[in-house]
Amino acid sequence: MFLKKGIEAILLVCTVAVFMSCSSNSQLTEETAVETNVNAADLPLQGTTEESIRETTWQEFKAAIKSKDEEKLKACCTPEITDYEALFFMLNELYVMRKMDETQCKDLEYVEVDGKEYLQFYAEEIGEDEYGYEYATAITLHFIVVEESLFLDHYSAAG
Repeated sequence: MFLKKGIEAILLVCTVAVFMSCSSNSQLTEETAVETNVNAADLPLQGTTEESIRETTWQEFKAAIKSKDEEKLKACCTPEITDYEALFFMLNELYVMRKMDETQCKDLEYVEVDGKEYLQFYAEEIGEDEYGYEYATAITLHFIVVEESLFLDHYSAAG
């Protein structure tokens, strides 16, 4: 029981530390978010729906992670995200990749964080190490929706 509470406390501290680190990056303005999407808005969207646009941008995000292509990943993120190397490292964990592969955009959950609405992706892994101690690791991604496209705005990780 004590070990479980200790692990939960460590996860909470790590999550808060990473969240504060990510949120201390430069502030996103609405103008920047709209400018980010200008190129996407110029593309012909004949016959596409809002849901298919979101699914397309979700698939582009996953492809950028798998290919470790920083330029493609930048196109899927707001200016809040600056440490792409750390993001690649965290998102290429096996448990995260498996969860991403089985998750479609429609499976992302709407959440509100600090008064802003996001689509959230969450993956976790709980197990035991070789000594029998329980461990847990998790990552949460928050995407904003701008002109029906998804952009990673911030993330938190623990474990």
